[in-house]
Amino acid sequence: SYYVSATNKYGCGATSNTVKISFLPQLFANIKKAKDSLYVITNRPIKTYIWYKDTILYNTTSWLYHPPTGRYTVTVTDADGCMANSGSLLHTGVNTIIENNLHIYPNPVRDMLYIEGLWLVGDNTNHGQKTNIALYDMHGKKVYAAADAVTNGENNYKINVSSFPKGIYIILVGDVMQKIVIE
Repeated sequence: SYYVSATNKYGCGATSNTVKISFLPQLFANIKKAKDSLYVITNRPIKTYIWYKDTILYNTTSWLYHPPTGRYTVTVTDADGCMANSGSLLHTGVNTIIENNLHIYPNPVRDMLYIEGLWLVGDNTNHGQKTNIALYDMHGKKVYAAADAVTNGENNYKINVSSFPKGIYIILVGDVMQKIVIE
């Protein structure tokens, strides 16, 4: 509990009412595994997640489903702006998507962003398996999502980005990440 007591130059004084101030416990973040996926445990609700794979920005979601082999860390931020960094975790998993001749163009882009390539989803034995495409701004906010957009075999996909604000974005096609610039 706190209060303020003050005296002016004439010797007149006053004391405020008592105020109780409570501080939140320190935010923490621990990476956990669930089968072949990674997620983070914290002690408070989280507003943003920034995952790093081998010290390089990788993803901005709460879970990493079937991430490729690498050393992972995550930085989380709660609604009050408090941040916490996890320890690192070496994950040795199988890629959900293996890229083969992936082309994302043009970069920089003004109107249409094209994604073309030959995709193998999982181990290529589940021919009906699909994956997602997502676009994130540099604040980690998902600004575009397409569920089940890419399947095994040749794929041609396009995203109209003409209404998006200019800036740097991260596009994720399954586990494949690329930086793009919207002009």
